Amino acid sequence: MQVTPSEAFASYISAWNFSKVHGFGMRLARAGLGYGSLSQSWSEVFQFLLDAFDHGYVVKVSDWDSAVDLLSELYVKAAAETLSSVDFSTDERADQTQERFRELVERPIQPEQVNKILSWFVVEAFTSIDIARGARTADEWLMSKARVFGRVRCVGVLEHAFRDAVKIPATLGAQMVQLEEIRADLGGEARSAPIKAQAPASGLSPR
Repeated sequence: MQVTPSEAFASYISAWNFSKVHGFGMRLARAGLGYGSLSQSWSEVFQFLLDAFDHGYVVKVSDWDSAVDLLSELYVKAAAETLSSVDFSTDERADQTQERFRELVERPIQPEQVNKILSWFVVEAFTSIDIARGARTADEWLMSKARVFGRVRCVGVLEHAFRDAVKIPATLGAQMVQLEEIRADLGGEARSAPIKAQAPASGLSPR
């Protein structure tokens, strides 16, 4: 699929304007689910989310947090049923899909899924840190820093959502503490946008 520069620019403007007026979290979550449902893969859902952040579509941290929270909650409670239920092809089917999601999030958390999603995002975060360390120019460093922030922010959102719901393995917990320190050290947006505790989210063991 080829995208022209004007089409890419229009896509950015549309996303930014929508975020300013309505908030972008639900739209971002729906886009990720639609993409991941094509291959029935949760790793594709979350990779789409990270790619959208990396390429500048997310302008408000609150949108990012809400998308991560919703998708993770669906994953940790009903991973297979969620992707098999996705159908946004018409307004009527989109409404039915969202009604199905409301039913699925009422299910109990599956603890093993929580550790899977946390582990996946922790690996993503440390990988982005290694890439940032290899930056050779100021531009590369700034872009890498933004990618690191997106990933450590995800880990923080998930930790707040799940810390009282499941027992996190000691090794994984220690890694998450390291990432929280890095998030706090990033400065700017990381300091001005504290993570708020939310309802239990979901786990991910992308497949």
